[in-house]
Amino acid sequence: MMMQLSREFVYVDEFDSRTKKLGFTSADYYNMEQILLLEPKKGAVMPYTNGLRKLRYSPTHSNAGKSGGCRIFYVDIESHHLIILVTLINKREADNLSDAECMYLGKFVSKLKELYIG
Repeated sequence: MMMQLSREFVYVDEFDSRTKKLGFTSADYYNMEQILLLEPKKGAVMPYTNGLRKLRYSPTHSNAGKSGGCRIFYVDIESHHLIILVTLINKREADNLSDAECMYLGKFVSKLKELYIG
């Protein structure tokens, strides 16, 4: 019996803007979606964020490996088969989100969950 893997991917404008700056290709989007499709819970849950996850990812054009690529922040709303890609940071610019950014994004995630889960 084969397991059906399905998720709809929703890209927040912030995420789209940052991927364009980083030079994401269609292959980068595809690879990232495949990783998340196979393991939606792969990313570590960030503190103060109400479930925002962080995935280490290295775009295809980057030779830096996962430790030098970027960090993708997303929410998996399993009940609705939905992954919302919220933002990302370039590892060269910052190692992680600040506590203030985490708390701000936590409020955003709460609103998303209210919208989709109720």
